[in-house]
Amino acid sequence: MWTDRRVVHHPDGWSLSPSVRLLATPGHSDQDISTLVETADGLVVCTHVWWTEQGPATDPRGASQDELHQSRAKVLALRPALVIPGHGAAFVPSGQTPD
Repeated sequence: MWTDRRVVHHPDGWSLSPSVRLLATPGHSDQDISTLVETADGLVVCTHVWWTEQGPATDPRGASQDELHQSRAKVLALRPALVIPGHGAAFVPSGQTPD
């Protein structure tokens, strides 16, 4: 959440443009958000719920592992075409993607 002129905004569904919106994805930190971008090739998610394609499965610096796994499940349920993680190369989610 953030405040703008005494109005509190929650990031879920907040649209920045017709093709870009925000999603609350706590876990790495309590305030983490992911940016969802609709493209001609499908949904692209810029997020920190994964460091790299391989994980790690448990975030050693995470604020809440339970929230992290819930956020990962929320992102994967959107069936993104591509994920751009916090520290690694972009990847296509698969059955090997840590949840």
